[in-house]
Amino acid sequence: MAKFVITGLPRSRTAWFAAYLTNGDTFCHHEAIFHGKSMDLEGYANVGNSDSGYVLRPQWATEQDDHRIVVIHRDIDEVRASLAAVGVFDAWDLLLDCASKLDDLKGMHMNFGQVDEKLEDICNFIGVPYDHDRAELFKTLHIEPMDFTA
Repeated sequence: MAKFVITGLPRSRTAWFAAYLTNGDTFCHHEAIFHGKSMDLEGYANVGNSDSGYVLRPQWATEQDDHRIVVIHRDIDEVRASLAAVGVFDAWDLLLDCASKLDDLKGMHMNFGQVDEKLEDICNFIGVPYDHDRAELFKTLHIEPMDFTA
């Protein structure tokens, strides 16, 4: 079983990745760490978690040898503005702390604006099949979680 984590600051397409990567024999949780879900699921060849809180849970972040990690770096001012647009304010200190921890993670690092063009590379890195037609469809979709408190 291939295990993987997609992470970045909040508002870095983690819900989008969970939806895109859940297909066929691959299942990708969204915010599994927050919800206490396990990465071990029977019946799937690949299991992942797309989670902006990954670096806030040291028990997961220290077990990096168990899974491959993709880190999406987004400009912190863009993240702050995007959070404010959905009603989340006063997260500046937390964002700064998370941003510095993301830099230290071992794995594939890329900028937020590169996700669409690097999607095949991401799939290859985490060991899941790349589907060109699905990728082209998902590049046109804006996906957000329904509950921003999670």
